[in-house]
Amino acid sequence: MRKIDKGHKYELKNLHEPHQILTFIKKTPVAGSDKLEVVYDGTTNEEVLKALIDRMEYLNSVLSSREDQHVITLLKKALMWLEKRNHDRKTRKVRGTNKA
Repeated sequence: MRKIDKGHKYELKNLHEPHQILTFIKKTPVAGSDKLEVVYDGTTNEEVLKALIDRMEYLNSVLSSREDQHVITLLKKALMWLEKRNHDRKTRKVRGTNKA
């Protein structure tokens, strides 16, 4: 893994091909406002976790292991906390802003 744009864009190794790019949404503050504007589109942590959960559940169905089951549990827990954070920010009406 190589950072292209810290926190937003990564070059990931492939098995045979040189690499692929993983891009997360990048937003910056709008001058004179607490609003954020999209610099470039991408995915979210939640979407990546959902993909990892699906992959781990598939791998675990092919060859089950205690370690895989722990990984699945922890990935689901991480997803739950991120979704809780988003729900809380939406409830407080600060989602999409740079307010805490």
